[in-house]
Amino acid sequence: MENESRTYFLPDLCKSSTLGILVIVAEIIAFVVLLLKPWDEITLELFGWLSLFLQWVILACAALLCFVRRWLMKLPDVIAGAISYALIVAVVVIMTALLGWLQEDAIDWKHVLKNGLVAVLIGALLIRYLYVRTELAQRAQAELEARVEALQSRIRPHFLFNSMNTIASLIMIDPEKAEHAVEDLSSLFRATLGERRSEATFAEEIDLCKKYLSMEGLRLGDRLTVEWDISGLSGTTMIPLLTLQPILENAIYHGIQTSSKPGWIRVKANFDETASRVIIVVSNSIPNTTPSSHKGQNMALNNIRARLKAIYGVSATVEGRYLEDCYVSTIIYALG
Repeated sequence: MENESRTYFLPDLCKSSTLGILVIVAEIIAFVVLLLKPWDEITLELFGWLSLFLQWVILACAALLCFVRRWLMKLPDVIAGAISYALIVAVVVIMTALLGWLQEDAIDWKHVLKNGLVAVLIGALLIRYLYVRTELAQRAQAELEARVEALQSRIRPHFLFNSMNTIASLIMIDPEKAEHAVEDLSSLFRATLGERRSEATFAEEIDLCKKYLSMEGLRLGDRLTVEWDISGLSGTTMIPLLTLQPILENAIYHGIQTSSKPGWIRVKANFDETASRVIIVVSNSIPNTTPSSHKGQNMALNNIRARLKAIYGVSATVEGRYLEDCYVSTIIYALG
């Protein structure tokens, strides 16, 4: 199980999507090779033979590498890469010799050598590309984990300071409420200081947010009202860890806290079944002053946007905009 879960440079060539890409690549290569021929030699028949040969070669390589992939994953990447490289060259040489034998009942060894040298060059470039792509993916994952850890460490100091002051003020006035506050604070920090991971379930994220808002509610009192409309999204839906909490934190510090009047926060979550998308909208009231862009607010949205794109791809979006009486943050990402 450990070998299967680790990052591996060779993609799963058994997938239909990957095979489709390989078929298209084979046709492109056939067309490029055809264009390198003199104009008087370019024919539809030649293109057909080139296309057929390349499809045979690429699909045969894909089938062979798909078959041995599980075994190769148990080996160090350098050895697995060398074996994959050798298999690609061997398939090209064998297929070239077989095609020559089927066409002319004889093997043109010069043609075999030429195609073998081409396979040596292209195979080396391919293996190198896969290695580099894997390294970039690992680096992106490391950066993603660093972003999560940085975000976790960023919310602790000032929030802990405010929470401890609130608890201290409650000890003499309402000891029972102070005790509950300590329990909420303990649960909150147990979640944020616990196991490092990039994703959590929506239910876990909401529980974390409610604990955070409970602590802030002790400090703000009746000035804070929170409305939840999240029944449209399953609690088991995956979401990047600490996605909603920093948005709610922004709503508190840049919307509710800065206003002398009571404020509100609304959280709405839905699942768009037609596009298999998660849509989360967080809106909050703002002071009756000219809206201004806060560096911390933009930093949180940029951080969330980068993490969503790293996990769910470029289709994920995070937007924030001012309306007449509120600020609205919208998160959209596709599952699967």
